[in-house]
Amino acid sequence: ECRAFELLRSSYDRGNFLLSKHAKIIAMTCTHAAIKRRDLIALSFQYDNLVMEESAQIMEIETFIPMVLQNPDAATGRS
Repeated sequence: ECRAFELLRSSYDRGNFLLSKHAKIIAMTCTHAAIKRRDLIALSFQYDNLVMEESAQIMEIETFIPMVLQNPDAATGRS
C-alpha cells in the first residue's frame, strides 16, 4: 500500500501537502499571506475561521489580504 505523502519526493511538496490537507492551525503575517497568495490558491487552500492579531501595525484595507487566500465557493460565491 502506498500513501500520497510517500510519493512526494521533495520536502517542499511534502510541506505543501501537509499544509493543504492536514493543517489545523496556520500562522502567518499579512505580508507573507500576500507573498504566498498565488501558491496557496494553487494548492486549493481552504479555511473555516480566520483570527487576526496585528496590534495596529497594518491599515484596515490590508486585513483583506488573508481573507482572499482561497477561491470563492462555486455554490455560494463566497470565499
